[in-house]
Amino acid sequence: MREDSARMAAFATGQPTEVYLDDSRSGERVADVYEVDSISYPIDEEEIARKLVASGKRKLVYTDGQTVHFFKLVAGTATEIAITPTDTRDMSAEVKRILSVYKRNSRSNREGCHIDILKGLILFTHGANPSSREDAEGELRRIFAESSADLDPGIADWEPLDHAIKSLVENCPDAEPGELGSAYLDVFKHETYRDRDFMGSDVLGKVFSSFIETPCSMYHILPHLAVSLPYGSVLHAYTEGGEIVRLICALMGVKDVVDDPSKMELADTVAAFSHTVRDRESENILADLVDRMPEHGRLVIVNTGSILFNMRSERFREKISSECALRYAIRIKHGFGLHGPFDAVVLVIEKTRDIAPTEFVTIPENVDGTGDWREWPGVQMSTTSDYGTDWSAPFEACCCIEPREGNILGNVAEVRKGTMITSSELFPSNAISGIPYVTPKNLTKDGLDLSMAKKAPGSVRAIAKPGDILITCNSSVTRIYRMKSSDPVVAPSYAFAIVRPNSDIYYPEFLELYFNTKDFQEQAEERQSGEMMVSLSASELSKIVIPEVDKDTQADMIDSYREAVMNGSESDPDVVIFGKEIGDDGERDRP
Repeated sequence: MREDSARMAAFATGQPTEVYLDDSRSGERVADVYEVDSISYPIDEEEIARKLVASGKRKLVYTDGQTVHFFKLVAGTATEIAITPTDTRDMSAEVKRILSVYKRNSRSNREGCHIDILKGLILFTHGANPSSREDAEGELRRIFAESSADLDPGIADWEPLDHAIKSLVENCPDAEPGELGSAYLDVFKHETYRDRDFMGSDVLGKVFSSFIETPCSMYHILPHLAVSLPYGSVLHAYTEGGEIVRLICALMGVKDVVDDPSKMELADTVAAFSHTVRDRESENILADLVDRMPEHGRLVIVNTGSILFNMRSERFREKISSECALRYAIRIKHGFGLHGPFDAVVLVIEKTRDIAPTEFVTIPENVDGTGDWREWPGVQMSTTSDYGTDWSAPFEACCCIEPREGNILGNVAEVRKGTMITSSELFPSNAISGIPYVTPKNLTKDGLDLSMAKKAPGSVRAIAKPGDILITCNSSVTRIYRMKSSDPVVAPSYAFAIVRPNSDIYYPEFLELYFNTKDFQEQAEERQSGEMMVSLSASELSKIVIPEVDKDTQADMIDSYREAVMNGSESDPDVVIFGKEIGDDGERDRP
């Protein structure tokens, strides 16, 4: 047997590697190993079941030396518990694979079984890891009691859902709600409304999410757009599409869900969706939203390009021009998706009588950028105060916008959240064994104070070691701490993000200094979600742009900062190193 297969089998089963290398110890194995040259997908689970029956064991490791699939025999059926090497795991792909495993092992193809997984994802985002159907339904009943939506906590098929939840906890502890929701929609492809691809454009999601601020209201909220928004962004929503949509609302932290738009409470930002203003009724709905908007509120409308010039939309345009300011008109030239090859448009309207110039933006057909649309390569803008009745004319006049330059943090560092641990799982502060569990309270002016820190269990997965940088993620004031060589390995709480730089590209001390600059703080604030409880997710932190600086210059900057601090002068990194040029004084000791 190959060494890699033995190592991976041991990792999957929690046993010593020697158990799978020494035939004399075969009696100690909890699983046999089925080794193949390559794995063909989909896996023949009937063959796996036959191998299990023939071996007399209930568990089997199926591997090609690179990828491991761990199967358990349940009622004559091979149920997979997916395991892949931690150094090659891609989280989004892993989430999709876990959901695919659940889907294959569901005992029926009814809708009731499909939505079980959505309930499992809701449990996962609330930090629940129930051990039985009764516990899971009790947790869901408690969670749903806080929601205005009428949701059934019942679970149809517990065992595959149990495996899915445990696999998520084990392999994807940092998965964000939007990542989970997107994976569900991709795996199950449930038709929750007509022309799903039309409203499911990735471009639309990116453009739209750049305008959503907390709190906001949505009419209608649609699954593909809901999962593109930060958790908790939507306070009030009118939904169509049945239980699937309501569960996705619960997954994304929507506070209030109604089935009558006239009863929906409107916040400062309202999102309205309409494929086209086809008749008087559709136009009246949009006009009613404008009337109900608070002064200086913002209305984001997703529609077809015809709303800018079609005769049916004339009354609505007149209302906007007399009562509101059209701040942005964003045109997506290749439409919303496969079912909508015609132009799409996003209108951002402000409820104010202080009419200001309208800004027109064109999105090119080939959009490769990510994040805020204003930073995409090729995005162009023009400003005008009056184009008369020809609303489409300004799309032709453009000038370039320069994008922010640098490296995306997620491309040059590993970024993940800390661990959510309940008080019952922590050892006392005077415990001898265990890993120190660090919360923001352990960060002091003098550094990291672990004198009163409790101990986390040794099996905790999210740890920080010397060279890692801790960033607080749930406070209006972001605090930074770089783990020193004298610090022990610690287990940060979920209040932290752990940044592990690629040492071939950045010195940790350089990133620590940059994280204390105004530029970083502004980017972090732009990506925070929530109003009462401010939060910065690991995925949003990963999108922050870091200056591209070669390592020699980084070392010079670090030396300059150390020298300034040693001399008792200015210690603000913005002033000392990022606000002036750094000269080359020859070779210096590298940090």
